[in-house]
Amino acid sequence: MKSTTVTRVGSVAVALALLVGVAGCTPGALIRSLDRLTSAGAEAAREGEAGEAGPDAGDGSASEGASDAGSSDSGFVPMQVDGPADWSALESCDDGSDSSPWKLVSGFPVAEVDAAGIVPFCGDAFIDESDGFVGAVATVTEQQIFLLGGELTAAGYTLVDDELSTEAYGGTGEYIGGREYARGDDTVVISAYDNGVHPLSLTVFIDFYSDETRAMAAAVES
Repeated sequence: MKSTTVTRVGSVAVALALLVGVAGCTPGALIRSLDRLTSAGAEAAREGEAGEAGPDAGDGSASEGASDAGSSDSGFVPMQVDGPADWSALESCDDGSDSSPWKLVSGFPVAEVDAAGIVPFCGDAFIDESDGFVGAVATVTEQQIFLLGGELTAAGYTLVDDELSTEAYGGTGEYIGGREYARGDDTVVISAYDNGVHPLSLTVFIDFYSDETRAMAAAVES
């Protein structure tokens, strides 16, 4: 069973706890479920907002000094970090989720993430009796998500599920979908959120499943 790191955020976590308990679910199925859950949550949040977001005034790039700051279903705000990333020692996302310290497992697509110009600002491991994965979180542009997809494909991964929207955001703070890539027993799930700011920026969760992460979960179970 595969989950995504969005299990750490807000009220969505409660609903996802039910999804995580469903045997045999796949990243693609969970991406679709997340889309429904977070869209409903975002709609409720918008009803309670005092103002309306204007048209995107930016060029799509993440900006540390972004204006018109709002909120995002991701639970994170745009965060710029200087590269290169120290992949062996990412800081914990420290967001109140039931996570373990980050562990750089063999096979994690470090080279592909680096080549896409993505620098994570935190990471955690998520291990329970049913499954395990490690996830890194970064502020990105839309272009960088597609660049990462190209790098993964060039490295032998196959895009097996694509629920990424390129239209349903622009400062809304909503979940905009995800992608799942597979290569042998390895799976990369990318979940993306509008950060709710102008100029536009996105938060992505890059989650990795492999024999090593499954072994981590098996060790917990035993």
